[in-house]
Amino acid sequence: MSLTSNRSVTNRESRARERGLSIVEVMIAAALLLIIALGILPLFTRSIISNRKGLDSTEVSNLARSRLEEFVQLPLNDPQLTVVGGSTELVVAEHFSEKDEKWKAGTTPDAGDHAIFTRTTTVRQYSIDSTTTTGLSAALDGNASPLAVHLKEIEVTILGRAGGPLGPQQQLTTRVFKSQ
Repeated sequence: MSLTSNRSVTNRESRARERGLSIVEVMIAAALLLIIALGILPLFTRSIISNRKGLDSTEVSNLARSRLEEFVQLPLNDPQLTVVGGSTELVVAEHFSEKDEKWKAGTTPDAGDHAIFTRTTTVRQYSIDSTTTTGLSAALDGNASPLAVHLKEIEVTILGRAGGPLGPQQQLTTRVFKSQ
């Protein structure tokens, strides 16, 4: 055999080894990748839902606590903590406007706007009464003498975004008692 014919045999053998993958092998590899991807996909969707729920819970909690902190810093006789005469509680309902990105009065947004959060702040006032099991009187009317009011209860309830496909709407109620 000549040198040229040896080269052509070697070239044919190397070409035979370098042919690549057949279509069947490619289809099997694609099917395996698809099966693995379909197995992992639910993990990603569950992760998205869990992250959104966590974000909503954190936002609702922070909004409730910040509102309580605002009210706790006010003096006991501040107008924002004053229960009006003829009532035993002061209720302030607000919504967070998506369009204006601020809190607005009422729970119904303007046309073309959306309420991301709703917040209800309730203030009740009490006096100390040692004759009751709780040590407090029933909620006092707004007409009660300021000297009779020893304690105010401030309750904040926040409703988060509407749940939709990512889970239920988050709600949190926090309460604090403020004394003189």
